[in-house]
Amino acid sequence: MNGQGRLFSAGGGPLARRQDVDASQEPARAGAPSRARVLDLVRRHRDSTATELARIAGEVGLRVIHSRLSELLADGEIEREARRRCSVTSHHAWTYRATSFPDRSHS
Repeated sequence: MNGQGRLFSAGGGPLARRQDVDASQEPARAGAPSRARVLDLVRRHRDSTATELARIAGEVGLRVIHSRLSELLADGEIEREARRRCSVTSHHAWTYRATSFPDRSHS
């Protein structure tokens, strides 16, 4: 705390407080890929593991990919397809596929 009773980050700006939900979640939203982006990755790279999707996504971390995959699974937008050996880790892992595809009739 500074002398005025406020918390500050190392960068000089105020830290997000628990009561300020938008401010506390803003950094996560800014750096994390949207669900739509992860869903698009699953559609374009069918039969990929989470680690393979994270590698394809580049700057996105595996933890973020796992979070988005969990959300998409819970909402029924994707499903687990099969277990196979991951090309990145060499461990057996689930692959994913989209359960529906966007309507492209208007293109």
